[in-house]
Amino acid sequence: MISAAVADALMEHSRLVGMRRYEHVTHDTYSTVNFNEAQGVLARWQQLAAKVRDLAVRVDEARRPTFFQLVQHPVLAGAHFHAVAIKTALNYRYALERRNSANLLAAEVLDEFDGAYDLTEEWDAMLDGKWADMMLQAVYDAVEEPKRWANPARDIAVNLSYVQLRQNMQPSLGNLGLYAEGSPNAVLQGRWAESVDASMPTTNYGALLPQMDPYGPSVRYVELFHRGDHRVPIEWSLDPLPVPWLTITPANGTLHKTHPDQRLAITIDWPSVPPSFNDTVLVGIRSRPSRIPYFDLLRIPVLNLRAPPDFTGFPESAGYVSIEAPHLDLMLSTTAPANDTSRRSLSLAPVGFAHVPHLGTRSASGSIALRPFRAAREDPASARAAAAVFPFYLFSGAERLEATVYINAGLDTDPALKMEFSLTVDAAPANFTRVLGDYVDVPAAGAMPPEWMPQVMDQVWTKKVNLGKVEAGERWLVWRTNSPEVYLEKIVLDTGGRVGASYLGPPETRWVEGEYGE
Repeated sequence: MISAAVADALMEHSRLVGMRRYEHVTHDTYSTVNFNEAQGVLARWQQLAAKVRDLAVRVDEARRPTFFQLVQHPVLAGAHFHAVAIKTALNYRYALERRNSANLLAAEVLDEFDGAYDLTEEWDAMLDGKWADMMLQAVYDAVEEPKRWANPARDIAVNLSYVQLRQNMQPSLGNLGLYAEGSPNAVLQGRWAESVDASMPTTNYGALLPQMDPYGPSVRYVELFHRGDHRVPIEWSLDPLPVPWLTITPANGTLHKTHPDQRLAITIDWPSVPPSFNDTVLVGIRSRPSRIPYFDLLRIPVLNLRAPPDFTGFPESAGYVSIEAPHLDLMLSTTAPANDTSRRSLSLAPVGFAHVPHLGTRSASGSIALRPFRAAREDPASARAAAAVFPFYLFSGAERLEATVYINAGLDTDPALKMEFSLTVDAAPANFTRVLGDYVDVPAAGAMPPEWMPQVMDQVWTKKVNLGKVEAGERWLVWRTNSPEVYLEKIVLDTGGRVGASYLGPPETRWVEGEYGE
């Protein structure tokens, strides 16, 4: 039914706008480099906009103004707004990499900018102008943070970058550019100087992918791009792959004026990789025409580490573990991990953790909180004793394991029950600490905690926890809280200081079930 589809669209809209308050979304909010974050957010907005456009043609004629105002306009305006911000960020990165496609992205930004105002004019004209000027306020601005809530007087599009399309790169670099997922290599090549830097490609600024292992993303990618005279197409091809269990598609192609970029998907057949393989696979790539014969290398670090066959939980991958709190009810428990069966308990008597669907923006699965609500408030001892247990596996020990905890934004509502949480490893005793600090002014109604100003726009509290030295092997994260108003969304463990910066945090790593199969 259309009503169910509309409800789903509004739910997704709520999740997307809940990631960050509109007035604080800028071109640098989401990372264009790490975890495909900005591109993923943009894709979700675009998919939602397409869904709403399809729904609009199915709505009865008499109800279309209502649908437009309550569903279509909020979604499409949000999609345009985020497209302008994210495409502006990508345009700048592409320009630094000297991509020809930077200019195409600049044009797309202007199209999105104009599309947003088309919606305003459609609103004003609807029903013979009955609701004209309700969308009068401008929303596209360029004021540096903090914005101090000043309304822009007129929409502006700013910070667009262009490359000279008829100009070639330095001959020793060549006109074929390589961008390795999560790497600054292409930007650094854009500032490379023949008179200073060592020869390419075997030294500085090579295209190095993030680590590939059995528990990380199933696909990594490299982008090839034209960075020379756009009037001259580039033909490229990969050398024969050095190992039989590696696949890269496509293996050859042509970049030209209307198709200046090409993404290569890199996959591994893990059952065929030799046990304990730990090396960087090098794959040559060549292109023509080129004043100097063009050759470069794709660098693919491969680490075939395996958790024990009977392990169930989250193995470390690429230096971190990312866990969405509601991932499987099997992880919810009312007791600490005294034995292997404790993690399979899901008793709510008298107090335990329950899954709260849809609540949260840092996870796709919602959050968890103490329930029943009244019992958790009235029985403090039971509330503090309840624990949610998350098994994880470290392949190498960490001298200082740091956790980042994402808690749904909320304020203390009861002076006698200020929100607290505890995150520990294995059988370590609980270590409760305040979610929010003491209020900055006198502790009176309406006063704000010190975290308010820097984090209110995030709509989530981000807390750092030092878990100390943790040995390699199977371990247990134990989460506790004192209040049913503390909603845990996600926990990220940084095992080696290699977690790239991002706004939403790394996506969830893989959950495996040993004795039951993945």
